[in-house]
Amino acid sequence: MRDRIIADPLNMGTSVSGLATYPVCTKCSTNLQTGYILSLLVILLLSSACEEPDEAPVDNVSIAMQPAAQESEPAPVPEPAPAEEIPAQPAAPDPEAPPHQVPRSTPVAPETPIAPVPEEKKFVATMPDRLKELIALPEKKVKSYEFVYAPPPDNLARDHYFIKGDKFRVSLYQLNYFKNDDYFDTVFVDTTKKTATGHCEGLRPGRCFNATKAYELKYADWIKVRTPYQWLKEIQYGEIAGSEKIYDRPAVKVYLEKDNSKWWYWLDEYSGLPTRIIQEKNGEETKHEFRYLALNTVTDDFVVHVE
Repeated sequence: MRDRIIADPLNMGTSVSGLATYPVCTKCSTNLQTGYILSLLVILLLSSACEEPDEAPVDNVSIAMQPAAQESEPAPVPEPAPAEEIPAQPAAPDPEAPPHQVPRSTPVAPETPIAPVPEEKKFVATMPDRLKELIALPEKKVKSYEFVYAPPPDNLARDHYFIKGDKFRVSLYQLNYFKNDDYFDTVFVDTTKKTATGHCEGLRPGRCFNATKAYELKYADWIKVRTPYQWLKEIQYGEIAGSEKIYDRPAVKVYLEKDNSKWWYWLDEYSGLPTRIIQEKNGEETKHEFRYLALNTVTDDFVVHVE
């Protein structure tokens, strides 16, 4: 085996295989080996730098170790990247505005269309055939009749009327108090003679202390109440405004205007006699009612006083 001499710059080595030997320092030997390895790396790097670069594509580490560029092959100019659109930035918040305050738009109320005001229908004075027929009914169907009168303003049913021909009888509403010397409960009226006489017919027991006495009354006081027949004859025109039931009796509603007033008549379909009358003037209503209408029930002797 060939002998090898270990380099010893400090001349402290020994010979190997019969060669001259020198004392060896362990620490110095380690440093020597390290320096030797570094020298080899430097030599390799220098030799690599002198070699021509390979044209094959290399990675990023090889590029870093190569020269910047060769004059024969200029580096390609990279194309500019397309400009990115920068989104608009929101406006900076007002530092003086209260925190977390979101501006709100004031809601606008929708416009309400204004409906045109309908023109008030003007009344035209006419006489429909149906109204003529109703006005003519009493002459054909009514010989006598009775009713309880409910006058304004309270429309309480009080006096009971019995009418036949030119005479009628009024049974008066009975009050709780009375006078013995001048008490009467019934009035007999003769429209031909224009007389009104009061008598005590004993409508309530114990009140007729002088049943034979006749009380002469003022005729004008007892014809103030107009009868249904008199009301009917005042209708000279009108229009049919519908039909209703008045106290279970079918009636035709008639409308007319006169004396600066509006009038409504409810005419009984069978007899033509009014069962209700309303007058409207200056916004106020006046009502007359003829309740419990009964037809052809009154006899001749019932409308005169019998001794």
